[in-house]
Amino acid sequence: MQQHSHGALRAQGFRPGQAAHNAQRAAELYGQRYPEHQTINADVDHDGDEDQTAIRFLPLSPSGGTSLATTVSVDLELKPLKLFKGLNFVGQGADVDDAIVITSFFVGQTDMLVAKGAMALSGLVGKAADNLLDMPWAGPGLSIYLSLKNVSAGTVVLYQSIRGLAVVG
Repeated sequence: MQQHSHGALRAQGFRPGQAAHNAQRAAELYGQRYPEHQTINADVDHDGDEDQTAIRFLPLSPSGGTSLATTVSVDLELKPLKLFKGLNFVGQGADVDDAIVITSFFVGQTDMLVAKGAMALSGLVGKAADNLLDMPWAGPGLSIYLSLKNVSAGTVVLYQSIRGLAVVG
């Protein structure tokens, strides 16, 4: 765990000895609307026990990013290694988020778009905290399929990810 000086923590709005205030400040800084770990009231992995989950991230592209030239589309198949329920997208900023549209979005056979068309990725980014997805659980053998298109006048490099709950332990 990284050590911070009291001065550095105070500069970010944290107060020593005030756990409730510090938890609220961490949520504001890091966009965490849920406790880091929580027990969900469902047997997600069908083993007979309730499952413990934590906030995790599922990258949309490799570590070098995915380069999209103007009007180029890319089809992505995301294969979570653990059971994963997406909550929202984490974006790079308005210039990239508005440049990318989602033209197809499936979890297994479940279509997440209820009509043909496209929607801006910016409508689902993490900065829009109330725009939570009601994504089905994905995991080994149940992939997430996304088709994205660059509608901007220039090339963009995609580094987005999906923020969600993953079964841990």
